Amino acid sequence: MTRLELRNLVISNLGNRTDKNAVINAALEEGLKQSARLHFFRSLVSESDVAIIADSAYIDLPATAYQLLEVRLINGTSSYPIVVKTKKWLVDRWANIADHAAGRPVYGYIENSDLFLYPISDGSYTVRITVTTAPTFSSSDATENPIPVLDMALVCFATAFVMRSIQMFEYAAPWDLEYGKLFTGAKLGDKKGPEVMKLQPFSSKAVEEDPNLSRDADTGVITGTLIF
Repeated sequence: MTRLELRNLVISNLGNRTDKNAVINAALEEGLKQSARLHFFRSLVSESDVAIIADSAYIDLPATAYQLLEVRLINGTSSYPIVVKTKKWLVDRWANIADHAAGRPVYGYIENSDLFLYPISDGSYTVRITVTTAPTFSSSDATENPIPVLDMALVCFATAFVMRSIQMFEYAAPWDLEYGKLFTGAKLGDKKGPEVMKLQPFSSKAVEEDPNLSRDADTGVITGTLIF
């Protein structure tokens, strides 16, 4: 449905009040964002490939990225996920990343809209970035819902949102409950989305235990090939 069609349904739920259009539009936008934070809907998943060369220290994340699902380094016919950690986690282990020897990137951290790599690239590779895009109606009544399975759930969310804004809390509660039910059904209909792409917790102990990887005792540089 378009934003206009969704808004008209909300207006009907409000007893045909037509003086809350701006609030309804804001509610529909907020419903999209909250729902996208709770589940990786397949209609929002996007992949892009970025070429890196020797001495590449970072790459730009897609401008429309909302949540980062996976970063994968591709080298010919082999590939492995780049483990995304916090900057503090990396700096605690390698204080000055630029001073370490180049290699195939194994780790990364996000700063602003850039993904910094460690180690700095020693050659030409492809980095595949999988993200969810930011869902929005783009301030246009003609825009289709970017998460189609959520049409009726968004109507309920927006109805409850507007009722709370005018202090009708008792009337909002049933619509909140209905939103929860419809959201759960939408997740099931979405087949739980791309769960295999979620970032997994990672322990540096895995490097020491992996027979395909080794860490230099002096520099901390990791060499070898990750096998999955």
